[in-house]
Amino acid sequence: MNTMKRSRLSGATLALAFSWLATAPAWAGVSYRAVTETSGSGHANKIVVSGKAEGSKARIEFAEASGSPMFKPGSFMVTENAGEPLFLCDPGQKICSEMSAKAMTQTIGAAMESMKGMMTMEVTDPKVEKLIDEPGPSMLGIPTRHVRYHTSYTMTLSVMGHTTTTSNDTLQDLWLAGDLGDLGLNLWLKKEPVRTGNAELDKLIDAEMSKVKGFPLKSVTVTTTESQGHKNSSTATTEVQELKTGLAGFSASEFQVPAGYTTQKPFEGQGNPFAKMIEEQQRKKDKGNG
Repeated sequence: MNTMKRSRLSGATLALAFSWLATAPAWAGVSYRAVTETSGSGHANKIVVSGKAEGSKARIEFAEASGSPMFKPGSFMVTENAGEPLFLCDPGQKICSEMSAKAMTQTIGAAMESMKGMMTMEVTDPKVEKLIDEPGPSMLGIPTRHVRYHTSYTMTLSVMGHTTTTSNDTLQDLWLAGDLGDLGLNLWLKKEPVRTGNAELDKLIDAEMSKVKGFPLKSVTVTTTESQGHKNSSTATTEVQELKTGLAGFSASEFQVPAGYTTQKPFEGQGNPFAKMIEEQQRKKDKGNG
């Protein structure tokens, strides 16, 4: 078990909302179909994707995206360089928005620059431990290894004098196809949980995860948060239902922004959402003082 006594979290680490974008080099000639279902706190989402990868190139098509604020049926993501850049494309509007981690970090960084002195974040008592490591069942005719990780920490967020402390507890079960190697399929299928946003804690998580090789054919993540006496829990399950390897003949254009589409930076034309969040907090505070 790895522990840390105390660590500071810079405001720019709001990038955790987009940490799922982190990628690795893709494995040539792979296609898959996967289903992700999330439930908890009165909400339920279901996302069905078809993906393919070849070298550092990848494409993800959304067949179903009920309850998702970001994705919708018919939209797709493409990258020619392992996610840098990565584009989310809307065929209806013929617009592709850059969703790479680098672009998101720049957007968030610009917002944080305008928030200096207005917000602080801190993580305390972080822990990462592996609870189970054992042979798993065969999935899609492939042997798996079952591992379970437990991560917990406390986050304190202070925005313009208003402070909230939240305890976070995550239990993650993974069924890994270790014999397939370290694939870049984690553009969508990844064993790492959503980033906490704290560099030291995320480093600990990566260190533990790196001890077990492979990519997940199935993952179940239960996250519980508690703040001001209110507890919320959510469960996210992702499972690969179809997998084909050793494929050839993918067209280079499948991984590119289509001709006739316009590309744009994150949230272009919508204003910076993180700056808006702080402005809304300020308005509420001013109203309360009025």
